Amino acid sequence: MTVTRRGPGGGEVASATTDGSGWFGLVDLEPGRYQVRVEGEGVTGPRNRVVVVNARELGDVNFSVRTR
Repeated sequence: MTVTRRGPGGGEVASATTDGSGWFGLVDLEPGRYQVRVEGEGVTGPRNRVVVVNARELGDVNFSVRTR
């Protein structure tokens, strides 16, 4: 997974490797809009989602992907 800040001052801010279930977590992101992208060969389906991070709250993003 890569996480990219959307809007002014954008750019990649973090990347993470998921566990076996696909779960991943990041901490210390500033509030704002972020694009989360699934990376890797053999993944089909949508690869991008936008998530809004609010102060003192958990953000949530879900993907439904299949491997070939």
